[in-house]
Amino acid sequence: MQTVEWLDLCFAAPEQWEISRHAVSRDKGSLVFVDRRSERLRVYWTACGGRPDGQLLLDGCRERDRQEHPDARFGQLPPAGEWRGYRWQDAGRSVTRAGLYDQRHDRWVEMVLTWPGSVEVELERAVLGSFRSANLPDGAHRYRAFGIDLTAPAAWVLEHAQVLPADLTMRFRSPRGRAQVRRVKMVRELRAGGLDGLVRRELGTATAVVEPATYRGHEARRATGRERAFTWRWVTAGLRRRTQLLWVCPQRDWMYSVATESRRRDPVAPETFTVRCCGTEAA
Repeated sequence: MQTVEWLDLCFAAPEQWEISRHAVSRDKGSLVFVDRRSERLRVYWTACGGRPDGQLLLDGCRERDRQEHPDARFGQLPPAGEWRGYRWQDAGRSVTRAGLYDQRHDRWVEMVLTWPGSVEVELERAVLGSFRSANLPDGAHRYRAFGIDLTAPAAWVLEHAQVLPADLTMRFRSPRGRAQVRRVKMVRELRAGGLDGLVRRELGTATAVVEPATYRGHEARRATGRERAFTWRWVTAGLRRRTQLLWVCPQRDWMYSVATESRRRDPVAPETFTVRCCGTEAA
Protein backbone atom coordinates (compact mmCIF):
# COMPACT_ATOMS: atom_id res chain seq x y z
CA MET A 1 0.00 0.00 0.00
CA GLN A 2 1.13 3.57 -0.70
CA THR A 3 0.49 6.45 1.69
CA VAL A 4 -1.04 9.50 0.01
CA GLU A 5 -1.06 12.87 1.75
CA TRP A 6 -2.57 15.84 -0.05
CA LEU A 7 -4.02 19.09 1.26
CA ASP A 8 -4.09 17.70 4.80
CA LEU A 9 -5.94 14.52 3.83
CA CYS A 10 -4.02 11.30 4.44
CA PHE A 11 -4.95 7.72 3.46
CA ALA A 12 -3.55 4.52 1.95
CA ALA A 13 -4.22 3.05 -1.49
CA PRO A 14 -2.82 0.09 -3.42
CA GLU A 15 0.53 0.78 -5.09
CA GLN A 16 -0.85 -0.01 -8.54
CA TRP A 17 -3.51 2.69 -8.27
CA GLU A 18 -2.13 5.89 -9.77
CA ILE A 19 -3.44 9.45 -9.52
CA SER A 20 -4.83 10.53 -12.91
CA ARG A 21 -6.42 13.83 -11.84
CA HIS A 22 -5.82 16.15 -8.92
CA ALA A 23 -6.93 19.49 -7.46
CA VAL A 24 -4.98 22.11 -5.48
CA SER A 25 -7.87 23.98 -3.80
CA ARG A 26 -8.44 23.26 -0.13
CA ASP A 27 -12.07 24.36 -0.40
CA LYS A 28 -13.24 21.93 -3.08
CA GLY A 29 -11.59 19.28 -5.18
CA SER A 30 -10.84 15.64 -5.76
CA LEU A 31 -8.17 13.04 -6.40
CA VAL A 32 -8.92 10.35 -8.99
CA PHE A 33 -7.05 7.03 -8.97
CA VAL A 34 -6.95 4.52 -11.82
CA ASP A 35 -5.32 1.16 -12.47
CA ARG A 36 -4.44 -0.25 -15.87
CA ARG A 37 -8.06 -1.03 -16.65
CA SER A 38 -10.35 1.59 -15.14
CA GLU A 39 -11.05 4.15 -12.43
CA ARG A 40 -10.80 2.70 -8.93
CA LEU A 41 -11.06 5.52 -6.39
CA ARG A 42 -12.27 9.10 -6.13
CA VAL A 43 -11.64 11.19 -3.03
CA TYR A 44 -13.76 14.36 -2.81
CA TRP A 45 -13.54 17.21 -0.30
CA THR A 46 -15.72 20.29 0.17
CA ALA A 47 -15.42 23.10 2.73
CA CYS A 48 -18.50 23.21 4.93
CA GLY A 49 -18.72 26.21 7.26
CA GLY A 50 -20.02 23.93 10.00
CA ARG A 51 -20.97 20.27 10.44
CA PRO A 52 -23.28 19.25 7.58
CA ASP A 53 -26.10 16.73 7.63
CA GLY A 54 -24.04 13.86 6.26
CA GLN A 55 -26.98 11.50 5.92
CA LEU A 56 -28.87 14.06 3.86
CA LEU A 57 -25.88 14.47 1.54
CA LEU A 58 -25.52 10.72 1.09
CA ASP A 59 -29.26 10.27 0.52
CA GLY A 60 -29.04 12.79 -2.31
CA CYS A 61 -26.14 10.90 -3.87
CA ARG A 62 -28.02 7.61 -3.51
CA GLU A 63 -31.07 9.04 -5.26
CA ARG A 64 -28.95 10.28 -8.19
CA ASP A 65 -27.27 6.89 -8.45
CA ARG A 66 -30.67 5.16 -8.47
CA GLN A 67 -31.80 7.35 -11.36
CA GLU A 68 -28.60 6.76 -13.33
CA HIS A 69 -28.50 3.03 -12.61
CA PRO A 70 -32.13 1.85 -12.33
CA ASP A 71 -31.19 -1.84 -12.54
CA ALA A 72 -28.59 -1.71 -9.77
CA ARG A 73 -29.02 -3.34 -6.37
CA PHE A 74 -28.43 -1.02 -3.39
CA GLY A 75 -27.41 -1.74 0.19
CA GLN A 76 -25.95 -0.06 3.26
CA LEU A 77 -22.23 0.18 3.92
CA PRO A 78 -21.33 -2.00 6.96
CA PRO A 79 -19.93 -0.11 9.97
CA ALA A 80 -16.54 1.42 9.10
CA GLY A 81 -15.43 3.80 11.84
CA GLU A 82 -16.75 7.31 11.22
CA TRP A 83 -17.63 6.51 7.61
CA ARG A 84 -21.25 6.09 6.61
CA GLY A 85 -22.53 5.29 3.15
CA TYR A 86 -23.96 2.73 0.77
CA ARG A 87 -23.07 0.28 -1.98
CA TRP A 88 -24.63 -0.51 -5.31
CA GLN A 89 -23.97 -3.29 -7.78
CA ASP A 90 -24.92 -3.93 -11.38
CA ALA A 91 -23.61 -6.22 -14.08
CA GLY A 92 -19.84 -6.36 -13.87
CA ARG A 93 -19.04 -3.91 -11.06
CA SER A 94 -19.71 -2.82 -7.49
CA VAL A 95 -19.44 0.75 -6.19
CA THR A 96 -19.07 1.98 -2.61
CA ARG A 97 -19.72 5.59 -1.63
CA ALA A 98 -18.71 6.62 1.89
CA GLY A 99 -18.61 10.04 3.56
CA LEU A 100 -17.48 11.66 6.81
CA TYR A 101 -17.02 15.10 8.32
CA ASP A 102 -13.40 16.20 8.79
CA GLN A 103 -13.90 18.38 11.84
CA ARG A 104 -10.26 19.51 12.08
CA HIS A 105 -10.38 21.16 8.66
CA ASP A 106 -14.17 21.68 8.46
CA ARG A 107 -14.62 19.64 5.28
CA TRP A 108 -17.00 16.98 4.06
CA VAL A 109 -14.96 14.11 2.60
CA GLU A 110 -16.23 11.30 0.36
CA MET A 111 -14.56 8.22 -1.05
CA VAL A 112 -16.04 6.40 -4.04
CA LEU A 113 -14.46 3.00 -4.66
CA THR A 114 -15.18 1.06 -7.84
CA TRP A 115 -14.68 -2.71 -7.88
CA PRO A 116 -14.68 -4.89 -11.01
CA GLY A 117 -17.11 -7.63 -10.03
CA SER A 118 -17.75 -7.90 -6.31
CA VAL A 119 -16.42 -5.75 -3.46
CA GLU A 120 -12.95 -6.60 -2.12
CA VAL A 121 -14.08 -6.27 1.47
CA GLU A 122 -10.70 -6.43 3.20
CA LEU A 123 -9.07 -3.95 0.83
CA GLU A 124 -12.03 -1.59 1.13
CA ARG A 125 -11.82 -1.77 4.91
CA ALA A 126 -8.07 -1.04 4.74
CA VAL A 127 -8.52 2.02 2.50
CA LEU A 128 -11.34 3.51 4.56
CA GLY A 129 -9.66 2.65 7.86
CA SER A 130 -6.42 4.34 6.83
CA PHE A 131 -7.96 7.80 6.47
CA ARG A 132 -6.93 10.52 8.86
CA SER A 133 -6.99 14.29 8.94
CA ALA A 134 -3.39 15.51 8.94
CA ASN A 135 -2.28 17.55 11.92
CA LEU A 136 1.44 18.40 11.73
CA PRO A 137 3.23 20.61 14.29
CA ASP A 138 2.96 24.36 13.65
CA GLY A 139 0.29 23.74 11.00
CA ALA A 140 2.77 22.52 8.38
CA HIS A 141 1.48 20.67 5.31
CA ARG A 142 2.94 17.40 4.04
CA TYR A 143 2.56 16.21 0.45
CA ARG A 144 3.12 12.57 -0.44
CA ALA A 145 2.00 11.88 -3.99
CA PHE A 146 3.41 11.55 -7.50
CA GLY A 147 6.60 10.06 -6.05
CA ILE A 148 7.54 13.07 -3.89
CA ASP A 149 7.49 13.57 -0.14
CA LEU A 150 7.78 17.18 1.03
CA THR A 151 6.68 19.36 3.90
CA ALA A 152 5.77 23.03 3.47
CA PRO A 153 5.34 25.51 6.36
CA ALA A 154 1.81 26.53 7.31
CA ALA A 155 1.84 29.87 5.51
CA TRP A 156 2.84 28.37 2.16
CA VAL A 157 -0.15 27.50 -0.03
CA LEU A 158 0.03 25.10 -2.95
CA GLU A 159 -1.19 26.96 -6.03
CA HIS A 160 -0.10 24.70 -8.89
CA ALA A 161 1.03 21.12 -9.48
CA GLN A 162 2.09 20.05 -12.96
CA VAL A 163 2.56 16.32 -13.36
CA LEU A 164 4.33 15.11 -16.50
CA PRO A 165 6.08 11.81 -17.24
CA ALA A 166 9.31 11.89 -15.21
CA ASP A 167 8.82 15.59 -14.35
CA LEU A 168 6.90 17.07 -11.40
CA THR A 169 6.64 20.78 -10.58
CA MET A 170 4.83 22.17 -7.53
CA ARG A 171 4.48 25.90 -6.92
CA PHE A 172 3.71 27.57 -3.60
CA ARG A 173 3.01 31.12 -2.45
CA SER A 174 2.95 32.93 0.88
CA PRO A 175 3.09 36.55 2.08
CA ARG A 176 6.89 36.18 2.06
CA GLY A 177 7.22 35.14 -1.58
CA ARG A 178 6.98 32.23 -3.96
CA ALA A 179 8.61 28.83 -4.17
CA GLN A 180 8.94 26.03 -6.68
CA VAL A 181 9.80 22.41 -5.92
CA ARG A 182 10.76 20.24 -8.86
CA ARG A 183 11.67 16.59 -9.36
CA VAL A 184 13.03 15.39 -12.71
CA LYS A 185 14.20 11.95 -13.79
CA MET A 186 17.86 11.97 -14.74
CA VAL A 187 18.45 11.26 -18.44
CA ARG A 188 21.59 11.31 -20.58
CA GLU A 189 21.22 14.99 -21.52
CA LEU A 190 20.99 16.01 -17.85
CA ARG A 191 23.98 13.93 -16.75
CA ALA A 192 26.41 15.82 -18.99
CA GLY A 193 28.20 18.50 -16.96
CA GLY A 194 27.26 17.10 -13.53
CA LEU A 195 25.66 19.28 -10.85
CA ASP A 196 27.20 22.50 -12.21
CA GLY A 197 25.73 21.81 -15.62
CA LEU A 198 22.32 21.16 -14.08
CA VAL A 199 22.47 24.48 -12.21
CA ARG A 200 23.28 26.41 -15.38
CA ARG A 201 20.39 24.67 -17.14
CA GLU A 202 17.95 25.43 -14.31
CA LEU A 203 18.91 29.09 -13.81
CA GLY A 204 17.51 30.16 -17.17
CA THR A 205 17.40 33.99 -17.25
CA ALA A 206 18.66 34.39 -13.68
CA THR A 207 22.16 35.48 -12.75
CA ALA A 208 23.54 33.99 -9.56
CA VAL A 209 26.54 33.01 -7.48
CA VAL A 210 26.81 29.21 -7.32
CA GLU A 211 28.36 27.56 -4.28
CA PRO A 212 28.85 23.94 -3.11
CA ALA A 213 26.34 22.80 -0.51
CA THR A 214 24.79 19.71 1.05
CA TYR A 215 21.16 18.81 1.59
CA ARG A 216 20.18 16.00 3.97
CA GLY A 217 23.40 14.13 3.25
CA HIS A 218 23.51 14.75 -0.51
CA GLU A 219 26.04 16.84 -2.45
CA ALA A 220 24.22 19.93 -3.71
CA ARG A 221 24.63 23.35 -5.29
CA ARG A 222 23.19 26.62 -4.02
CA ALA A 223 22.59 29.46 -6.46
CA THR A 224 21.83 32.91 -5.02
CA GLY A 225 21.09 35.94 -7.18
CA ARG A 226 18.30 37.60 -9.09
CA GLU A 227 16.44 37.46 -12.37
CA ARG A 228 18.46 38.97 -15.17
CA ALA A 229 15.30 40.07 -16.99
CA PHE A 230 12.84 42.58 -15.51
CA THR A 231 9.74 40.78 -14.20
CA TRP A 232 6.34 41.97 -13.01
CA ARG A 233 7.02 40.46 -9.57
CA TRP A 234 9.69 43.13 -8.99
CA VAL A 235 6.96 45.79 -9.06
CA THR A 236 3.97 43.97 -7.57
CA ALA A 237 5.74 42.04 -4.83
CA GLY A 238 9.36 43.15 -4.76
CA LEU A 239 10.51 39.54 -5.23
CA ARG A 240 14.04 40.26 -6.43
CA ARG A 241 16.05 37.68 -4.51
CA ARG A 242 16.22 34.19 -5.98
CA THR A 243 17.79 31.23 -4.17
CA GLN A 244 17.90 27.72 -5.57
CA LEU A 245 19.11 24.49 -4.03
CA LEU A 246 19.70 21.56 -6.39
CA TRP A 247 20.87 18.00 -5.82
CA VAL A 248 20.74 14.54 -7.38
CA CYS A 249 19.64 11.51 -5.36
CA PRO A 250 21.79 8.60 -6.58
CA GLN A 251 19.51 6.04 -4.93
CA ARG A 252 16.42 7.26 -6.80
CA ASP A 253 18.26 8.72 -9.84
CA TRP A 254 16.18 11.91 -9.67
CA MET A 255 17.20 15.55 -9.71
CA TYR A 256 15.55 17.69 -7.04
CA SER A 257 15.36 21.47 -7.00
CA VAL A 258 13.87 23.93 -4.50
CA ALA A 259 13.82 27.55 -5.68
CA THR A 260 12.50 30.55 -3.75
CA GLU A 261 11.77 34.15 -4.76
CA SER A 262 11.62 36.64 -1.93
CA ARG A 263 12.38 40.20 -0.88
CA ARG A 264 15.99 41.14 -0.28
CA ARG A 265 15.23 42.25 3.27
CA ASP A 266 13.31 39.06 4.08
CA PRO A 267 15.03 36.21 2.24
CA VAL A 268 13.47 32.74 2.17
CA ALA A 269 15.91 29.84 2.19
CA PRO A 270 15.09 26.71 0.16
CA GLU A 271 15.52 24.72 3.38
CA THR A 272 12.21 26.26 4.46
CA PHE A 273 10.80 23.25 2.62
CA THR A 274 11.74 19.70 3.62
CA VAL A 275 12.10 17.23 0.75
CA ARG A 276 12.65 13.57 1.56
CA CYS A 277 14.09 11.87 -1.48
CA CYS A 278 15.37 8.52 -0.18
CA GLY A 279 15.89 6.36 2.89
CA THR A 280 19.54 7.30 3.43
CA GLU A 281 18.68 10.63 5.07
CA ALA A 282 17.39 11.59 8.47
CA ALA A 283 13.63 11.61 8.93
